[in-house]
Amino acid sequence: NAAVTNTGTMFFRGAISNNFVTSGSVTLNNAATITGTTSLTAGSLNLAGQRLTNGLLVVSGTGILTNNTGGATVNGAVSNAATIALTANTFFNSAVTNTGTLYLQGSVSNNLVNSGGVALNGNSLVTGSALINGGSLNLVGNNLGGGQVVIASGATLTNAVAGGSVSSGLTNAGTVFVSATTFLTGPVTNTGTMVFQGAISNNLVNSGSITLNNAATITGTGTINAGSLDLAGNALTNNLLVVTGTGVLTNSTGTGTLRGNLSLLNATITGSTINNAGSIGGTGTIAAQINNTGWIFATNGTLWAQSATFTNAGTIGARSSNAILDVQVPGAGQPLINT
Repeated sequence: NAAVTNTGTMFFRGAISNNFVTSGSVTLNNAATITGTTSLTAGSLNLAGQRLTNGLLVVSGTGILTNNTGGATVNGAVSNAATIALTANTFFNSAVTNTGTLYLQGSVSNNLVNSGGVALNGNSLVTGSALINGGSLNLVGNNLGGGQVVIASGATLTNAVAGGSVSSGLTNAGTVFVSATTFLTGPVTNTGTMVFQGAISNNLVNSGSITLNNAATITGTGTINAGSLDLAGNALTNNLLVVTGTGVLTNSTGTGTLRGNLSLLNATITGSTINNAGSIGGTGTIAAQINNTGWIFATNGTLWAQSATFTNAGTIGARSSNAILDVQVPGAGQPLINT
């Protein structure tokens, strides 16, 4: 029942009914219980596919918690300021706090609170909230599911391997930067910065900044009620995109493409050339250069088209008696071209 200190090598099963401090090597060779605090200050603790029932497991200094055999379980809370490197499915049944480096594979059946670095080594689940209060969360082409993923101001969500996904809701007040096709299947709320490619298979509410860095799809309703959505020369396929309030749809470079339904509610489209292959309706101002092969209609007010060039090979007009589509193409030699 006395405290145990290890600076050598231990292969352990059974129980320590006290605190355990180790800076050596510990490998579980069956289920183990440590009722006090386990302090891994250096060396390693290898779960080896076994179950550890603990009070509090603290990984610090140069310590490293590992598991390379599927099915390992940690029943107590974990606080990591060093390294947790998991290469097989591992299950944490209590809260995990990370200020160090966590290579996650398996599940956390509680909250994950991070201000360090988290990288997925395989598909993972956090049943509570994944609170990325600082540091980073890297999908590395894997799926993170469970409860809400919250990216706080100053924190970052990244993915550079095609196929990465978040299958829970995502709230971003920091930075989401994905440089490979990424899938977000839960509702997305953005008040920070997103650089995105891939698909949002749900609703999007934005009052921050979103820039496409490749083709993107939004299957639900996208609402830009403040901030901006920048096509950046890429194609957006969407169900319904609503731009309202102080929100702006823009295209900062090259030729962007809209393939869906866009509703302007006294809002603005700006920037360089946009190919419209879907429908644009509502009220507000179209200040971007437009190549229209779809539909552009004013509804319940005035829709001003004030671009340098407005090329129409589709259908334009007004859909209600109180609506006006006002096409004003400034400058000689830059007319409305109706093909």
